[in-house]
Amino acid sequence: MTDPDGVPDFDAAFYHADALVQTERREIPLARPEVGKLTVVSGKIVACDGFIPSMDAFAKTVPPGDYPVILSITDVGSGGLVAAALVQFSEERPLVWDMANIAGRDASRKDLFRYGVDSGAGCFADLEAMQVLLHPWDAYDRYAEAARKQVGNAWTYNSANVPVGDNGLNIIAFSSGEGDGSYPSYFGYDRHGNIVCLATDFGIISRLPR
Repeated sequence: MTDPDGVPDFDAAFYHADALVQTERREIPLARPEVGKLTVVSGKIVACDGFIPSMDAFAKTVPPGDYPVILSITDVGSGGLVAAALVQFSEERPLVWDMANIAGRDASRKDLFRYGVDSGAGCFADLEAMQVLLHPWDAYDRYAEAARKQVGNAWTYNSANVPVGDNGLNIIAFSSGEGDGSYPSYFGYDRHGNIVCLATDFGIISRLPR
């Protein structure tokens, strides 16, 4: 799902209605379901393993609000795989993509901005939602139990939208491609340089034809 410049083809994954996934045997259409709205109160977004809380927020911030989370799913007829996940901050179409840097890390070390997955799931959350999972001591257990009830035992093309704490905070989790790995996220910018979305690539598609 990467172009010659190394940036995943999110344009086809999320913005081309007739985009097809080219596999060795056939072309497969994409589905793009909205799986919930992410509540942002601090403006600091975290993308991480869906069952391992992280305080590593991205350096760029966004205005508080409730934003749709959309998945790009392949081969829906046989269960599907989540190729990418996106938080949509604006209806403007992104024209430029840039890897999302973690606050406080060396911006020249892009290998440091991927997040590792050991549970077969990724997620998006406001930093304050992640902080809720640290206190009280059973907050994480309650979150994990609720997430597993929503998705069942199989992560294939499943998602969970779990409320945590106050202020409408929530965590939206989803299956991460074919499972465990290390995955990068990118901010999308409009023609004025404004952030319009944030997307995570799960490395399912080698390249999406336009």
